Amino acid sequence: MKRFVTAFLVSSMLLANMAVLPASAESVPSCIAANPDAEIQAAGLLSKFDLTIQASNGQLCLNGTTRGYSEMKTIGFKDFKIEQSQNNSTWVTYDYKLDDILASNVSECNIQNLKLSVAKGYYYRVTCTFYAKEKGLFGSSQSEIRTSNSIKV
Repeated sequence: MKRFVTAFLVSSMLLANMAVLPASAESVPSCIAANPDAEIQAAGLLSKFDLTIQASNGQLCLNGTTRGYSEMKTIGFKDFKIEQSQNNSTWVTYDYKLDDILASNVSECNIQNLKLSVAKGYYYRVTCTFYAKEKGLFGSSQSEIRTSNSIKV
């Protein structure tokens, strides 16, 4: 019986050591290699994002686009911050609350002529996050923070 137990333990140890031996490069299956197309899609869900402002009758007028490469679970604009300046170089956050603008199950979300009332005699610019989230349980997301042009109202 002792021989059987000893033989069993020795063979188990040998098999365990064989299981942890590194595989040679030739034996690595090709399915482990990264799929370059998947990396491109995961790294960039947004095909276009822009935001511009204009002055119109003493108001800011926002126009913007967030466009995905395909239909997204959620896409649009988040975390707006309006900044004000007297000299177009030193900026402070202007006290103005603008809600997120998001759409579901579409490939594009637009802002067209959104008018914001602001104090006259200052320069303004708008910073926001362009956002997209893929459909699916493990859908990735992309966020890009950008600042618009500046304009005097």
